[in-house]
Amino acid sequence: MTDPSADEVYQRPHVRRAVLAFMSQLGNGTHKALNTSNNSNCRYNKEKNLWEPAEVERLYDEANKARERFLSVVEQYDQTAEPKYRTNVDIRSEHGWEDVMKAVDAGVEAYQTQALTGFWGRIRRGFRKFSNAGSSCCAFLDLIPDSVFSSTICGTLKLILSAAQRIGEVRQEVMDALESLPEILSNTEETLSIYYTSDQMHRKTASLYVSIVDALEAILAWFKRRAAGKAFRALFQQGDYKQTLIDSMEAMKFGVANFNETAMRCAMHVLRNVDQGVARSRQENNAGFNKSK
Repeated sequence: MTDPSADEVYQRPHVRRAVLAFMSQLGNGTHKALNTSNNSNCRYNKEKNLWEPAEVERLYDEANKARERFLSVVEQYDQTAEPKYRTNVDIRSEHGWEDVMKAVDAGVEAYQTQALTGFWGRIRRGFRKFSNAGSSCCAFLDLIPDSVFSSTICGTLKLILSAAQRIGEVRQEVMDALESLPEILSNTEETLSIYYTSDQMHRKTASLYVSIVDALEAILAWFKRRAAGKAFRALFQQGDYKQTLIDSMEAMKFGVANFNETAMRCAMHVLRNVDQGVARSRQENNAGFNKSK
């Protein structure tokens, strides 16, 4: 019987948990496995208490461009909406998950008849379930070097929920997309914090962020069309927003899958290194034992 490969060993739940637990302890700045010389390709981020790639910002160039474009798209909602549908949410201000949940609670209070079975009941259960788990669907985004990424996501969700409260109706496909958003993103499992020095993990995180804002833009498109004043309605009548929404949600799921697959590869790489280190240590110990005879 042949010995299992490193990949096969890592698939065992207890081994995977052990590796992840071991790696989670490497976040401080004192571990000998981390290269702190001037030639190191990593640097220490005191704010996040994590080591990161020395030029980590460049890995988010495309994500930053997508974010800037998206901010302008979000701002168009209040600019084109009828006065009674405007949210007065400043998307460029700082926003957090607490703001999202306040918007959910405000909607539930305004529509008590839907609090259990309607749109607000579904949204509240989905968002509360994830929030009560001790994190939020934006938790892993807080690890990105620039915290504005997480703020943009939370601010957009706050605006969308505020718009839903004012409009008083939500299409089924939009409802389904909003309800599934926290569940989809919860699958990231916050593994970026464990493999924070990996360029590839940051690249996948940046790609995932772009797919998230694309999905939010597709969700927002329906609200913009529904709330637009007469002077702007012609701007939002073209295109199949429903198919765009479906495609964007699928793209986001694909981004999450790529994120998790890259994390697994990082874990396998760590496991191989640990396995090789153990083997070398045994050889050295055996050699020392033989010499002492």
